[in-house]
Amino acid sequence: AGNLSSKTAAQSDVVKLELASDLIAEGVVVARAGAQVVAHVATVKRAAAPGKSGAIELQLDHLDTGRAAVPLRGSKTKGQNDSVQYSRPFHLKWPMGLLRTGDDVEIKAGTTLSVFVARDVTLPAIQ
Repeated sequence: AGNLSSKTAAQSDVVKLELASDLIAEGVVVARAGAQVVAHVATVKRAAAPGKSGAIELQLDHLDTGRAAVPLRGSKTKGQNDSVQYSRPFHLKWPMGLLRTGDDVEIKAGTTLSVFVARDVTLPAIQ
């Protein structure tokens, strides 16, 4: 819903995301595009010298359908991490790279993120 940067984000910041398209289960719409997804910043690393780039890890909390909170995770596989990580590769160019700070990570508003429902939830169809 807004830009997020490793330069300005802090651990535990609440991040508001939006459902990009209708959520359909067995041919029935159970959540409309635009529904709120709540996450928070689990860890943030600022860019630093020598050439170390920033990183952000988002802990996915839930999708708010208006009728229920649907738990989310960042991995297709159950039991895996329920967070999503953004980082840049480490680039060090000799010898001036030793003095250069890496790049911060910026997630721009409108960036599409794939997330998965963490467990089965019963939701009524939207009328």
